[in-house]
Amino acid sequence: AYKLNVGKKLVNVIPLKVSRQSKSFAEDLYGRTAGYTPALSTQQFIDGENALPKTLPFLELQAANATSKGFSASNASPNGIDAKEVATLKAEISALKNTVNEKVTTIETKTSRIEELEAENRKLAEELNAVQEERNLSSKLEE
Repeated sequence: AYKLNVGKKLVNVIPLKVSRQSKSFAEDLYGRTAGYTPALSTQQFIDGENALPKTLPFLELQAANATSKGFSASNASPNGIDAKEVATLKAEISALKNTVNEKVTTIETKTSRIEELEAENRKLAEELNAVQEERNLSSKLEE
């Protein structure tokens, strides 16, 4: 338990002692806790649904930790994504990465070509200006 002291901005821990003579597990002292089973499937989560976590008694959680060392992909629930779907998604991601890399290469090539053409355009514009200046000078000299 905790005591919140708002004036001093402190949280004080209040130790609770329960006198019991029994050495067995006191289930009434521990509430239910979040388990390893997902509350929503992946699609439900993506669709924006919300759900409270699925709970189980604390003692069952301790037993599960002792035997399975917690959640892993091998003991995923039916609501999760299966291995084939994960492999398919990984292949799709890999293909998309390759496509992106090809597009980036194409963009870099075209950007380089644009820069070359712009430099050539500037050079031609300078030559045009020089020719126009010569014409202006020659027409002034003829007058």
